[in-house]
Amino acid sequence: MRCCIDEQGRLINAPGFNGLDRFEARSKIESTMHEAFVDSIRRVDDEGLIY
Repeated sequence: MRCCIDEQGRLINAPGFNGLDRFEARSKIESTMHEAFVDSIRRVDDEGLIY
């Protein structure tokens, strides 16, 4: 499957991003990455080491 942009500049064939313009998609990607980062920080072992 190939992701494309329609005449209005919105993504199509992009799972999770269909109908979003590039600015909305960017915000969604940044939010997802931030959540993943925060979750990774919470994973701390008994010695206080992040893994």
